[in-house]
Amino acid sequence: MLSIFANSWHIFSPILIIFGLYWYFTRNFDFFTKQGITGPKPWVGIGNLWELFFTSMPELELERYKKFGKIYGVFEGNKPILRIGDPELVKKVLVKEFNVYQTRRETSNAKHPVIDLIISQASGDDWRRMRSTATPTFSSAKLRKVFKLLDQSMNGFVEALKTKAVPQRVVDMKWWFACYSMDVIANCIFGASTQAYTDPTDPIVVNARSLYRPKFWKIVVTLLFPTRLLNWLNIHSETNDQAIDYFVQITRKLLRLKEAEGREGAAKNSQFNDFVDILMRRNAIDKVLDGEGDGHEGGEQEDEDDGELNPLDDGMAAKIVSKPKTTTAAPDVKVPSPKPFDGRKPMTDDEIIAQVFSSLNGGFEATTNALAFCAHELALHPDVQERLYEEVNDALANTNGEITYETLGKLTYLDAVINESMRLHSAALRPTRVAAAEHTLGDTGITIRKGQTIELMVYAMHRSDEYWPRASRFDPERFMPENKANIIPYSYLPFGGGPRACIGQRFSLMVVKLAIARIVRQFKFAPCERTQVPVPLTKHLRFKAAQSIYLHIEARG
Repeated sequence: MLSIFANSWHIFSPILIIFGLYWYFTRNFDFFTKQGITGPKPWVGIGNLWELFFTSMPELELERYKKFGKIYGVFEGNKPILRIGDPELVKKVLVKEFNVYQTRRETSNAKHPVIDLIISQASGDDWRRMRSTATPTFSSAKLRKVFKLLDQSMNGFVEALKTKAVPQRVVDMKWWFACYSMDVIANCIFGASTQAYTDPTDPIVVNARSLYRPKFWKIVVTLLFPTRLLNWLNIHSETNDQAIDYFVQITRKLLRLKEAEGREGAAKNSQFNDFVDILMRRNAIDKVLDGEGDGHEGGEQEDEDDGELNPLDDGMAAKIVSKPKTTTAAPDVKVPSPKPFDGRKPMTDDEIIAQVFSSLNGGFEATTNALAFCAHELALHPDVQERLYEEVNDALANTNGEITYETLGKLTYLDAVINESMRLHSAALRPTRVAAAEHTLGDTGITIRKGQTIELMVYAMHRSDEYWPRASRFDPERFMPENKANIIPYSYLPFGGGPRACIGQRFSLMVVKLAIARIVRQFKFAPCERTQVPVPLTKHLRFKAAQSIYLHIEARG
Protein backbone atom coordinates (compact mmCIF):
# COMPACT_ATOMS: atom_id res chain seq x y z
CA MET A 1 0.00 0.00 0.00
CA LEU A 2 2.79 2.38 0.95
CA SER A 3 4.71 1.54 -2.21
CA ILE A 4 1.62 2.31 -4.31
CA PHE A 5 1.24 5.65 -2.52
CA ALA A 6 4.94 6.44 -3.02
CA ASN A 7 4.76 5.59 -6.71
CA SER A 8 1.62 7.71 -7.09
CA TRP A 9 3.32 10.64 -5.34
CA HIS A 10 6.26 10.47 -7.73
CA ILE A 11 3.82 10.60 -10.61
CA PHE A 12 1.52 13.35 -9.34
CA SER A 13 3.99 15.65 -7.55
CA PRO A 14 5.47 17.05 -10.79
CA ILE A 15 1.93 17.62 -12.05
CA LEU A 16 1.01 19.44 -8.83
CA ILE A 17 4.14 21.57 -9.06
CA ILE A 18 3.37 22.47 -12.67
CA PHE A 19 -0.23 23.39 -11.82
CA GLY A 20 0.98 25.36 -8.80
CA LEU A 21 3.41 27.37 -10.90
CA TYR A 22 0.77 27.88 -13.59
CA TRP A 23 -1.67 29.20 -10.98
CA TYR A 24 0.99 31.49 -9.49
CA PHE A 25 1.94 33.05 -12.81
CA THR A 26 -1.62 33.40 -14.15
CA ARG A 27 -3.65 34.20 -11.04
CA ASN A 28 -3.88 37.91 -11.88
CA PHE A 29 -4.39 37.63 -15.62
CA ASP A 30 -8.09 38.53 -15.31
CA PHE A 31 -7.32 41.66 -13.27
CA PHE A 32 -7.85 44.10 -16.14
CA THR A 33 -10.52 42.21 -18.09
CA LYS A 34 -12.79 42.28 -15.02
CA GLN A 35 -12.62 46.09 -15.19
CA GLY A 36 -13.09 46.27 -18.94
CA ILE A 37 -9.51 47.35 -19.60
CA THR A 38 -7.85 46.11 -22.77
CA GLY A 39 -4.22 45.22 -23.34
CA PRO A 40 -1.86 42.77 -25.03
CA LYS A 41 -2.26 39.11 -24.15
CA PRO A 42 0.28 38.00 -21.51
CA TRP A 43 2.35 34.83 -21.62
CA VAL A 44 2.65 32.48 -18.69
CA GLY A 45 5.75 33.23 -16.63
CA ILE A 46 6.89 36.37 -18.43
CA GLY A 47 3.69 38.35 -18.92
CA ASN A 48 4.07 40.91 -21.72
CA LEU A 49 7.84 41.26 -21.51
CA TRP A 50 8.37 38.68 -24.26
CA GLU A 51 7.79 41.28 -27.00
CA LEU A 52 10.83 43.23 -25.89
CA PHE A 53 13.08 40.46 -27.15
CA PHE A 54 11.96 41.27 -30.72
CA THR A 55 11.10 45.00 -30.69
CA SER A 56 12.76 48.08 -29.23
CA MET A 57 10.96 49.72 -26.33
CA PRO A 58 10.14 53.03 -28.14
CA GLU A 59 8.70 51.18 -31.15
CA LEU A 60 6.66 48.88 -28.93
CA GLU A 61 5.44 51.83 -26.89
CA LEU A 62 4.00 53.61 -29.93
CA GLU A 63 2.55 50.41 -31.38
CA ARG A 64 0.64 49.59 -28.18
CA TYR A 65 -0.52 53.18 -27.71
CA LYS A 66 -2.06 53.22 -31.18
CA LYS A 67 -3.64 49.78 -30.74
CA PHE A 68 -4.98 49.95 -27.17
CA GLY A 69 -5.39 53.67 -26.57
CA LYS A 70 -4.66 55.98 -23.65
CA ILE A 71 -5.40 53.42 -20.92
CA TYR A 72 -4.46 49.76 -21.04
CA GLY A 73 -2.98 47.06 -18.86
CA VAL A 74 0.13 44.90 -19.15
CA PHE A 75 1.78 42.28 -16.97
CA GLU A 76 5.36 41.92 -15.82
CA GLY A 77 5.30 38.27 -14.87
CA ASN A 78 2.02 38.15 -12.95
CA LYS A 79 2.13 41.77 -11.75
CA PRO A 80 -0.55 44.03 -13.28
CA ILE A 81 0.74 47.41 -14.51
CA LEU A 82 -1.72 50.09 -15.59
CA ARG A 83 -0.48 52.44 -18.30
CA ILE A 84 -1.91 55.92 -18.74
CA GLY A 85 -1.36 58.27 -21.67
CA ASP A 86 -4.03 60.92 -21.05
CA PRO A 87 -2.65 64.31 -19.91
CA GLU A 88 -5.52 65.03 -17.52
CA LEU A 89 -5.17 61.65 -15.81
CA VAL A 90 -1.40 62.07 -15.75
CA LYS A 91 -1.90 65.37 -13.94
CA LYS A 92 -4.15 63.65 -11.39
CA VAL A 93 -1.47 61.07 -10.66
CA LEU A 94 1.45 63.49 -10.53
CA VAL A 95 -0.19 66.42 -8.78
CA LYS A 96 -3.85 66.32 -7.74
CA GLU A 97 -3.64 62.89 -6.11
CA PHE A 98 0.02 63.12 -5.20
CA ASN A 99 -0.64 61.95 -1.64
CA VAL A 100 -1.69 58.59 -3.10
CA TYR A 101 1.18 58.43 -5.62
CA GLN A 102 4.16 59.84 -3.74
CA THR A 103 6.40 56.85 -4.35
CA ARG A 104 8.22 55.82 -7.48
CA ARG A 105 8.50 52.18 -8.31
CA GLU A 106 11.61 50.50 -6.93
CA THR A 107 13.40 49.20 -10.00
CA SER A 108 16.64 48.11 -8.44
CA ASN A 109 17.84 45.48 -6.00
CA ALA A 110 21.42 46.69 -6.30
CA LYS A 111 23.84 45.21 -3.82
CA HIS A 112 25.37 48.54 -2.84
CA PRO A 113 23.54 50.29 0.07
CA VAL A 114 24.10 53.77 -1.38
CA ILE A 115 21.41 53.07 -4.00
CA ASP A 116 18.73 53.01 -1.30
CA LEU A 117 19.62 56.55 -0.19
CA ILE A 118 19.16 58.46 -3.45
CA ILE A 119 16.23 60.88 -3.58
CA SER A 120 14.43 59.03 -6.37
CA GLN A 121 14.25 55.89 -4.19
CA ALA A 122 13.20 57.73 -1.01
CA SER A 123 9.61 58.21 0.10
CA GLY A 124 7.57 60.09 2.67
CA ASP A 125 9.39 62.32 5.14
CA ASP A 126 12.84 61.11 4.04
CA TRP A 127 12.07 62.21 0.49
CA ARG A 128 10.76 65.63 1.57
CA ARG A 129 13.70 66.20 3.89
CA MET A 130 16.33 65.32 1.29
CA ARG A 131 14.56 67.21 -1.47
CA SER A 132 14.17 70.35 0.65
CA THR A 133 17.93 70.28 1.25
CA ALA A 134 18.93 69.48 -2.33
CA THR A 135 16.48 71.69 -4.26
CA PRO A 136 18.20 75.04 -3.51
CA THR A 137 21.36 73.53 -4.96
CA PHE A 138 19.78 74.18 -8.37
CA SER A 139 18.52 77.74 -7.77
CA SER A 140 19.49 80.49 -10.21
CA ALA A 141 22.07 81.89 -7.81
CA LYS A 142 23.77 78.50 -7.49
CA LEU A 143 23.60 77.75 -11.21
CA ARG A 144 25.33 81.05 -11.98
CA LYS A 145 28.28 79.88 -9.90
CA VAL A 146 28.36 76.44 -11.48
CA PHE A 147 28.13 78.07 -14.92
CA LYS A 148 31.79 79.11 -14.66
CA LEU A 149 32.86 75.49 -14.27
CA LEU A 150 30.54 74.49 -17.09
CA ASP A 151 32.07 77.10 -19.37
CA GLN A 152 35.55 75.72 -18.62
CA SER A 153 34.45 72.27 -19.74
CA MET A 154 32.86 73.77 -22.84
CA ASN A 155 36.11 75.52 -23.79
CA GLY A 156 37.95 72.21 -23.64
CA PHE A 157 35.24 70.51 -25.69
CA VAL A 158 35.30 73.12 -28.45
CA GLU A 159 39.09 72.95 -28.65
CA ALA A 160 38.99 69.16 -28.86
CA LEU A 161 36.42 69.31 -31.66
CA LYS A 162 38.61 71.74 -33.60
CA THR A 163 41.83 69.76 -33.28
CA LYS A 164 40.57 66.18 -33.33
CA ALA A 165 37.03 65.94 -34.72
CA VAL A 166 37.08 68.45 -37.59
CA PRO A 167 40.13 66.88 -39.32
CA GLN A 168 38.28 63.54 -39.36
CA ARG A 169 35.20 65.23 -40.90
CA VAL A 170 32.93 62.26 -40.14
CA VAL A 171 32.66 61.50 -36.42
CA ASP A 172 30.44 59.68 -33.94
CA MET A 173 28.87 62.61 -32.09
CA LYS A 174 27.41 60.25 -29.49
CA TRP A 175 30.98 59.43 -28.43
CA TRP A 176 32.04 63.08 -28.40
CA PHE A 177 29.05 64.19 -26.38
CA ALA A 178 29.64 61.34 -23.94
CA CYS A 179 33.15 62.71 -23.34
CA TYR A 180 31.76 66.22 -22.88
CA SER A 181 29.05 65.01 -20.47
CA MET A 182 31.60 63.15 -18.41
CA ASP A 183 33.88 66.19 -18.18
CA VAL A 184 30.96 68.45 -17.23
CA ILE A 185 29.76 66.11 -14.49
CA ALA A 186 33.25 65.61 -13.06
CA ASN A 187 33.96 69.33 -13.14
CA CYS A 188 30.61 70.55 -11.80
CA ILE A 189 30.14 67.83 -9.17
CA PHE A 190 33.69 67.13 -8.02
CA GLY A 191 35.55 70.19 -9.29
CA ALA A 192 37.89 67.85 -11.20
CA SER A 193 38.62 67.90 -14.91
CA THR A 194 38.90 64.62 -16.82
CA GLN A 195 40.95 63.77 -19.89
CA ALA A 196 38.02 62.07 -21.57
CA TYR A 197 38.88 63.37 -25.07
CA THR A 198 42.48 62.17 -25.01
CA ASP A 199 42.85 59.58 -22.25
CA PRO A 200 40.22 56.81 -22.16
CA THR A 201 42.05 55.26 -19.18
CA ASP A 202 41.27 58.20 -16.87
CA PRO A 203 39.84 56.52 -13.69
CA ILE A 204 36.76 58.76 -13.57
CA VAL A 205 36.00 58.03 -17.23
CA VAL A 206 36.57 54.28 -16.92
CA ASN A 207 34.39 53.92 -13.82
CA ALA A 208 31.64 56.20 -15.10
CA ARG A 209 31.35 54.31 -18.39
CA SER A 210 31.14 50.98 -16.56
CA LEU A 211 28.73 52.30 -13.95
CA TYR A 212 25.58 51.61 -15.87
CA ARG A 213 25.99 49.04 -18.61
CA PRO A 214 22.75 47.11 -18.25
CA LYS A 215 22.45 43.45 -19.10
CA PHE A 216 19.05 43.01 -20.72
CA TRP A 217 18.34 39.67 -19.04
CA LYS A 218 19.12 41.12 -15.61
CA ILE A 219 16.60 43.92 -16.07
CA VAL A 220 13.93 41.43 -17.13
CA VAL A 221 14.66 39.09 -14.21
CA THR A 222 14.59 42.04 -11.78
CA LEU A 223 11.12 42.94 -13.03
CA LEU A 224 9.78 39.38 -12.93
CA PHE A 225 10.79 38.06 -9.52
CA PRO A 226 10.48 39.26 -5.90
CA THR A 227 13.46 41.12 -4.45
CA ARG A 228 13.89 38.59 -1.63
CA LEU A 229 14.20 35.72 -4.09
CA LEU A 230 16.70 37.65 -6.22
CA ASN A 231 18.79 38.50 -3.17
CA TRP A 232 18.74 34.85 -2.07
CA LEU A 233 19.92 33.82 -5.54
CA ASN A 234 22.54 36.60 -5.45
CA ILE A 235 21.12 38.16 -8.62
CA HIS A 236 21.36 41.92 -8.51
CA SER A 237 20.39 44.69 -10.87
CA GLU A 238 22.60 46.25 -13.44
CA THR A 239 24.76 48.61 -11.39
CA ASN A 240 28.48 47.96 -11.14
CA ASP A 241 29.36 47.75 -7.43
CA GLN A 242 33.09 48.29 -8.03
CA ALA A 243 32.39 51.51 -9.91
CA ILE A 244 29.98 52.65 -7.19
CA ASP A 245 32.63 51.95 -4.56
CA TYR A 246 35.11 54.08 -6.51
CA PHE A 247 32.81 57.12 -6.56
CA VAL A 248 31.69 56.61 -2.96
CA GLN A 249 35.31 56.60 -1.81
CA ILE A 250 36.39 59.69 -3.74
CA THR A 251 33.24 61.57 -2.69
CA ARG A 252 33.79 60.68 0.96
CA LYS A 253 37.41 61.91 0.75
CA LEU A 254 36.20 65.04 -1.02
CA LEU A 255 33.70 65.76 1.77
CA ARG A 256 36.43 65.53 4.39
CA LEU A 257 38.77 67.73 2.33
CA LYS A 258 36.13 70.37 1.69
CA GLU A 259 35.06 70.40 5.34
CA ALA A 260 38.66 71.15 6.33
CA GLU A 261 39.05 73.78 3.62
CA GLY A 262 35.71 75.33 4.55
CA ARG A 263 36.67 75.77 8.20
CA GLU A 264 40.10 77.17 7.34
CA GLY A 265 38.63 79.58 4.81
CA ALA A 266 35.54 80.63 6.77
CA ALA A 267 37.17 83.79 8.08
CA LYS A 268 38.22 84.69 4.55
CA ASN A 269 34.73 83.96 3.19
CA SER A 270 36.17 81.14 1.10
CA GLN A 271 33.82 80.13 -1.70
CA PHE A 272 33.61 76.96 -3.77
CA ASN A 273 31.47 76.49 -6.81
CA ASP A 274 30.93 72.79 -7.51
CA PHE A 275 27.75 70.98 -6.44
CA VAL A 276 29.42 69.11 -3.58
CA ASP A 277 30.42 72.48 -2.08
CA ILE A 278 26.96 73.93 -2.57
CA LEU A 279 25.17 70.91 -1.14
CA MET A 280 27.51 70.86 1.86
CA ARG A 281 26.90 74.55 2.58
CA ARG A 282 23.14 74.10 2.32
CA ASN A 283 23.35 71.09 4.63
CA ALA A 284 25.50 73.10 7.06
CA ILE A 285 22.72 75.68 7.30
CA ASP A 286 20.28 72.92 8.22
CA LYS A 287 22.72 71.64 10.85
CA VAL A 288 22.95 75.09 12.45
CA LEU A 289 19.17 75.47 12.48
CA ASP A 290 18.87 71.95 13.88
CA GLY A 291 21.37 72.79 16.62
CA GLU A 292 24.14 70.47 15.39
CA GLY A 293 26.62 72.80 13.70
CA ASP A 294 28.73 75.76 14.74
CA GLY A 295 28.03 77.94 11.73
CA HIS A 296 31.49 77.79 10.16
CA GLU A 297 30.65 75.39 7.34
CA GLY A 298 28.37 77.78 5.51
CA GLY A 299 29.98 80.93 4.18
CA GLU A 300 26.80 82.21 2.53
CA GLN A 301 23.13 82.76 3.17
CA GLU A 302 20.51 80.30 2.05
CA ASP A 303 18.59 81.22 -1.07
CA GLU A 304 15.39 79.71 -2.34
CA ASP A 305 14.70 77.95 -5.58
CA ASP A 306 13.17 80.54 -7.86
CA GLY A 307 11.95 78.35 -10.68
CA GLU A 308 9.03 76.05 -11.30
CA LEU A 309 9.65 72.34 -11.47
CA ASN A 310 8.45 72.31 -15.06
CA PRO A 311 8.29 75.45 -17.21
CA LEU A 312 5.05 74.22 -18.78
CA ASP A 313 3.18 73.04 -15.68
CA ASP A 314 0.65 75.08 -13.70
CA GLY A 315 2.77 75.69 -10.61
CA MET A 316 0.87 73.23 -8.44
CA ALA A 317 3.90 70.98 -7.99
CA ALA A 318 6.00 73.54 -6.16
CA LYS A 319 3.16 74.19 -3.73
CA ILE A 320 2.93 70.51 -2.85
CA VAL A 321 6.65 70.19 -2.09
CA SER A 322 6.70 73.23 0.17
CA LYS A 323 3.26 72.67 1.70
CA PRO A 324 2.45 68.97 1.57
CA LYS A 325 -0.76 69.38 3.58
CA THR A 326 -2.40 71.30 0.73
CA THR A 327 -2.89 68.09 -1.25
CA THR A 328 -6.29 66.47 -1.22
CA ALA A 329 -7.07 62.82 -1.55
CA ALA A 330 -9.69 61.28 -3.77
CA PRO A 331 -12.98 60.80 -1.85
CA ASP A 332 -12.57 57.02 -1.54
CA VAL A 333 -8.97 57.06 -0.34
CA LYS A 334 -7.79 56.65 3.22
CA VAL A 335 -4.11 57.44 3.41
CA PRO A 336 -2.42 57.45 6.84
CA SER A 337 -1.65 60.97 8.06
CA PRO A 338 2.06 61.74 7.73
CA LYS A 339 4.19 62.39 10.77
CA PRO A 340 5.13 66.01 11.46
CA PHE A 341 7.64 66.97 8.78
CA ASP A 342 10.94 68.51 9.83
CA GLY A 343 12.44 69.93 6.68
CA ARG A 344 15.52 71.15 8.56
CA LYS A 345 16.88 67.80 9.61
CA PRO A 346 20.24 67.70 7.82
CA MET A 347 21.34 65.03 5.40
CA THR A 348 23.91 62.49 6.51
CA ASP A 349 27.23 62.15 4.70
CA ASP A 350 26.01 58.91 3.13
CA GLU A 351 22.90 60.67 1.84
CA ILE A 352 25.02 63.43 0.30
CA ILE A 353 27.21 60.78 -1.31
CA ALA A 354 24.10 59.06 -2.65
CA GLN A 355 22.88 62.28 -4.31
CA VAL A 356 26.29 62.80 -5.90
CA PHE A 357 26.14 59.27 -7.26
CA SER A 358 22.58 59.83 -8.50
CA SER A 359 23.63 62.98 -10.38
CA LEU A 360 26.52 61.14 -11.96
CA ASN A 361 24.51 58.05 -12.86
CA GLY A 362 21.43 59.83 -14.15
CA GLY A 363 23.06 62.86 -15.72
CA PHE A 364 25.67 61.16 -17.88
CA GLU A 365 23.41 59.12 -20.17
CA ALA A 366 20.57 61.66 -20.27
CA THR A 367 22.80 64.60 -21.18
CA THR A 368 24.74 62.60 -23.76
CA ASN A 369 21.62 61.47 -25.58
CA ALA A 370 19.89 64.86 -25.41
CA LEU A 371 22.88 66.47 -27.14
CA ALA A 372 23.41 63.68 -29.66
CA PHE A 373 19.76 63.58 -30.78
CA CYS A 374 19.63 67.38 -31.02
CA ALA A 375 22.76 67.46 -33.21
CA HIS A 376 21.23 64.74 -35.40
CA GLU A 377 18.05 66.81 -35.90
CA LEU A 378 20.06 69.94 -36.70
CA ALA A 379 22.07 68.04 -39.30
CA LEU A 380 18.85 66.82 -40.95
CA HIS A 381 17.29 70.31 -40.84
CA PRO A 382 19.89 72.84 -42.10
CA ASP A 383 17.29 75.65 -42.17
CA VAL A 384 16.73 75.24 -38.42
CA GLN A 385 20.49 75.05 -37.86
CA GLU A 386 21.12 78.32 -39.72
CA ARG A 387 18.29 80.16 -37.99
CA LEU A 388 19.69 79.04 -34.65
CA TYR A 389 23.18 80.18 -35.70
CA GLU A 390 21.81 83.63 -36.54
CA GLU A 391 20.00 83.92 -33.20
CA VAL A 392 23.15 83.02 -31.25
CA ASN A 393 25.30 85.37 -33.34
CA ASP A 394 22.89 88.28 -32.91
CA ALA A 395 22.68 87.73 -29.15
CA LEU A 396 26.47 87.83 -28.82
CA ALA A 397 26.92 91.04 -30.80
CA ASN A 398 26.91 93.10 -27.59
CA THR A 399 28.76 90.64 -25.33
CA ASN A 400 32.12 90.43 -27.13
CA GLY A 401 31.19 86.97 -28.34
CA GLU A 402 30.81 85.57 -24.82
CA ILE A 403 27.83 83.39 -23.91
CA THR A 404 26.79 84.15 -20.35
CA TYR A 405 24.20 82.64 -18.03
CA GLU A 406 21.93 85.62 -18.77
CA THR A 407 22.45 85.28 -22.52
CA LEU A 408 21.19 81.70 -22.51
CA GLY A 409 17.90 82.84 -21.00
CA LYS A 410 17.26 85.15 -23.95
CA LEU A 411 17.72 82.59 -26.74
CA THR A 412 14.08 81.69 -27.39
CA TYR A 413 14.70 79.74 -30.59
CA LEU A 414 17.40 77.70 -28.87
CA ASP A 415 14.84 76.83 -26.18
CA ALA A 416 12.37 75.81 -28.87
CA VAL A 417 14.90 73.62 -30.72
CA ILE A 418 15.96 71.78 -27.57
CA ASN A 419 12.38 71.33 -26.33
CA GLU A 420 11.31 69.92 -29.68
CA SER A 421 14.27 67.55 -29.79
CA MET A 422 13.46 66.33 -26.28
CA ARG A 423 9.82 65.87 -27.26
CA LEU A 424 10.79 63.53 -30.09
CA HIS A 425 13.61 61.86 -28.18
CA SER A 426 12.60 61.97 -24.52
CA ALA A 427 14.95 59.92 -22.39
CA ALA A 428 12.29 58.78 -19.91
CA LEU A 429 9.82 56.50 -21.65
CA ARG A 430 7.41 55.80 -18.80
CA PRO A 431 7.81 57.36 -15.32
CA THR A 432 6.23 55.18 -12.63
CA ARG A 433 4.20 55.73 -9.48
CA VAL A 434 2.99 53.26 -6.85
CA ALA A 435 -0.40 53.58 -5.13
CA ALA A 436 -0.24 54.00 -1.35
CA ALA A 437 -3.89 52.99 -0.95
CA GLU A 438 -6.75 51.48 -2.95
CA HIS A 439 -8.83 54.08 -4.73
CA THR A 440 -10.62 54.96 -7.95
CA LEU A 441 -8.58 56.78 -10.58
CA GLY A 442 -10.28 60.06 -11.41
CA ASP A 443 -13.68 59.55 -13.01
CA THR A 444 -12.60 56.47 -14.98
CA GLY A 445 -14.15 53.97 -12.58
CA ILE A 446 -10.88 52.03 -12.61
CA THR A 447 -9.90 50.59 -9.24
CA ILE A 448 -6.24 50.91 -8.34
CA ARG A 449 -5.25 48.60 -5.53
CA LYS A 450 -2.67 49.37 -2.89
CA GLY A 451 0.87 48.70 -4.09
CA GLN A 452 -0.10 48.63 -7.77
CA THR A 453 2.22 50.35 -10.24
CA ILE A 454 1.02 52.95 -12.72
CA GLU A 455 3.19 53.87 -15.70
CA LEU A 456 2.77 57.23 -17.44
CA MET A 457 3.25 56.95 -21.20
CA VAL A 458 5.29 60.12 -21.69
CA TYR A 459 7.06 58.96 -24.85
CA ALA A 460 3.76 57.96 -26.49
CA MET A 461 2.10 61.27 -25.57
CA HIS A 462 5.08 63.15 -27.02
CA ARG A 463 4.53 61.31 -30.30
CA SER A 464 0.72 61.54 -30.38
CA ASP A 465 -0.89 63.42 -33.29
CA GLU A 466 -3.78 64.29 -30.97
CA TYR A 467 -1.56 66.50 -28.82
CA TRP A 468 1.08 67.39 -31.38
CA PRO A 469 -0.17 67.86 -34.98
CA ARG A 470 2.12 65.97 -37.36
CA ALA A 471 3.86 64.65 -34.28
CA SER A 472 6.67 62.83 -36.10
CA ARG A 473 7.83 66.08 -37.71
CA PHE A 474 10.67 68.09 -36.13
CA ASP A 475 9.13 71.56 -35.73
CA PRO A 476 10.63 73.92 -33.11
CA GLU A 477 7.87 76.46 -33.82
CA ARG A 478 5.65 74.48 -31.44
CA PHE A 479 7.65 75.84 -28.52
CA MET A 480 8.04 79.46 -29.58
CA PRO A 481 6.48 81.93 -27.09
CA GLU A 482 3.53 82.72 -29.35
CA ASN A 483 2.63 79.01 -29.64
CA LYS A 484 3.21 77.75 -26.10
CA ALA A 485 -0.41 78.42 -25.17
CA ASN A 486 -1.41 75.67 -27.61
CA ILE A 487 0.48 73.02 -25.65
CA ILE A 488 -1.84 70.86 -23.56
CA PRO A 489 -0.62 70.81 -19.93
CA TYR A 490 1.09 67.55 -18.96
CA SER A 491 1.39 66.37 -22.56
CA TYR A 492 5.07 67.40 -22.48
CA LEU A 493 7.09 65.92 -19.62
CA PRO A 494 10.73 65.33 -20.62
CA PHE A 495 11.78 65.60 -16.96
CA GLY A 496 8.67 64.10 -15.42
CA GLY A 497 6.19 66.30 -13.59
CA GLY A 498 4.72 67.19 -10.25
CA PRO A 499 6.65 67.34 -6.97
CA ARG A 500 8.84 64.38 -7.97
CA ALA A 501 9.96 65.84 -11.28
CA CYS A 502 13.69 65.63 -11.97
CA ILE A 503 15.37 67.85 -9.40
CA GLY A 504 18.28 68.63 -11.73
CA GLN A 505 16.32 69.60 -14.82
CA ARG A 506 17.39 73.25 -14.76
CA PHE A 507 21.05 72.26 -14.60
CA SER A 508 20.56 69.69 -17.38
CA LEU A 509 18.93 72.28 -19.62
CA MET A 510 21.75 74.74 -18.91
CA VAL A 511 24.34 72.12 -19.91
CA VAL A 512 22.53 71.26 -23.14
CA LYS A 513 21.73 74.86 -24.08
CA LEU A 514 25.31 76.07 -23.62
CA ALA A 515 26.71 73.15 -25.60
CA ILE A 516 24.34 73.55 -28.56
CA ALA A 517 24.77 77.35 -28.63
CA ARG A 518 28.57 77.18 -28.60
CA ILE A 519 28.76 74.34 -31.12
CA VAL A 520 26.30 75.82 -33.62
CA ARG A 521 28.17 79.11 -33.53
CA GLN A 522 31.51 77.50 -34.38
CA PHE A 523 30.64 74.33 -36.33
CA LYS A 524 28.27 73.00 -38.96
CA PHE A 525 26.64 69.57 -38.88
CA ALA A 526 25.44 67.72 -41.96
CA PRO A 527 24.37 64.17 -42.79
CA CYS A 528 27.00 61.82 -44.20
CA GLU A 529 27.01 58.36 -45.75
CA ARG A 530 27.05 56.80 -42.25
CA THR A 531 24.16 58.88 -40.89
CA GLN A 532 21.18 56.65 -40.12
CA VAL A 533 17.52 57.71 -40.07
CA PRO A 534 16.02 56.83 -37.70
CA VAL A 535 18.86 56.60 -35.20
CA PRO A 536 19.62 52.99 -34.13
CA LEU A 537 18.76 52.52 -30.46
CA THR A 538 20.23 50.43 -27.69
CA LYS A 539 18.01 47.79 -26.11
CA HIS A 540 16.95 49.21 -22.77
CA LEU A 541 13.73 49.00 -20.78
CA ARG A 542 13.82 52.38 -19.09
CA PHE A 543 15.05 55.06 -21.45
CA LYS A 544 15.71 55.83 -25.08
CA ALA A 545 19.42 55.78 -25.94
CA ALA A 546 21.25 56.04 -29.24
CA GLN A 547 23.92 53.55 -30.29
CA SER A 548 26.01 55.83 -32.52
CA ILE A 549 25.25 59.05 -34.38
CA TYR A 550 27.67 59.67 -37.25
CA LEU A 551 27.63 63.19 -38.72
CA HIS A 552 29.78 65.34 -40.96
CA ILE A 553 31.31 68.23 -39.01
CA GLU A 554 33.19 71.29 -40.22
CA ALA A 555 34.34 74.53 -38.61
CA ARG A 556 32.57 77.74 -39.60
CA GLY A 557 34.73 80.33 -41.30
